[in-house]
This record gives sequence, structure tokens and C-alpha cells, in this order.
Amino acid sequence: MTFWKQIDVFPIITNCLIEITDSEKWTAHDKIVNHIFKSEYKEQLQNICSTALTRKIVSNMVAWLSQKYTDYESGDLSENYYALKIVEKVYTHFERKKECTLYSYRKTPVNQKEREP
Repeated sequence: MTFWKQIDVFPIITNCLIEITDSEKWTAHDKIVNHIFKSEYKEQLQNICSTALTRKIVSNMVAWLSQKYTDYESGDLSENYYALKIVEKVYTHFERKKECTLYSYRKTPVNQKEREP
């Protein structure tokens, strides 16, 4: 069984999103996972993961961040949720769209500014 905490993982994924997305093109879930796997983010995640890091585990981490984005967007994320500030940051700085069962991200265009939480 693999153990990791969202509060530890989400900031690393957010930093990856900041690095590889722009406001013009959508960045697919798989591209995010692949980038993590071939960058310093892999080692950062490995240091907080209880077992060997696999693409499936990283994919699940990214999917959990998307799930919390959905919860926040729909108003279902508790104000006491321990990673609320990180999820708010992702929500205000990134847009996403669903492609099949996964989400792609892009930075919120400048003309839209940051969205209010």
C-alpha cells in the first residue's frame, strides 16, 4: 500500500503546473504526469511517498488534486480542509477541461485575471 499526504503532494504538482502550462494551450493529464516523471519533481514526490513511485501513483496524485478542485468549485470542500489554500491557488490560477475521464489544465488567461475563490 502506498502512503502520501495531499498537503505534501499538491504543492509539488502545483509547481509543475506553473512550470509547464500557459494560457494558450491545454496541458493534458498524461503530459503533467510525464513531466513529473522526467524532472526534479519525481525525486521530491519520491521523498514523501512510502513506496517506489510509479506513473500510476503520480497519475493518482494528479487526479486527487483534480478531485479537490471539483469539490472546491462546487462548494463541497470544507473550509477546514487542511490543503484548502493549495486547492484555492490551483482554482484561481488555472482553468481545466475534461477530456474523457481526465482533466487538462491551462493558466487562467490574463484578461480574465485570477478568478475569485
